[in-house]
Amino acid sequence: MIYCHDVTKRFGECVALENVSFEVAGGICALIGPNGAGKSTLLKILTGQLRPDNGDIRIAGLRLGEDALEAKRIMGALPEDLGLFNHLTVKEHLELTGPVYGLSKKQTHARIEPILRLLGIGDARNTFVEKCSHGTRKKDGTGRGPAA
Repeated sequence: MIYCHDVTKRFGECVALENVSFEVAGGICALIGPNGAGKSTLLKILTGQLRPDNGDIRIAGLRLGEDALEAKRIMGALPEDLGLFNHLTVKEHLELTGPVYGLSKKQTHARIEPILRLLGIGDARNTFVEKCSHGTRKKDGTGRGPAA
């Protein structure tokens, strides 16, 4: 669940968000709007990259300001710039990120094959990311998230 109440963010004189409030109970949702509406700013706040000037934000009941680390462990976001390393394979990316979410090497390795199957990229497991299609790269990025 995502809960936002009266979230405001200013950059100098520019008001990027003003008293934004909403709740998302679960599932898949989309954030849409025109250029300059504050979508990227809101996502950066929700993922802890920016701090709001005002407002209450909770992720799965965790207050983002107080329990930010715990909240980040259970959420995921796939940015436009995927942050992948071109000289690692799809599988190596998955191996690299398991410990970020507190998984042991054994737990990480146990999850890799099921994730590859779920995402339909098992054939690309040993392919260097720079050789992958954009779709496979996005799936690799998705497989690195906390829910995987």
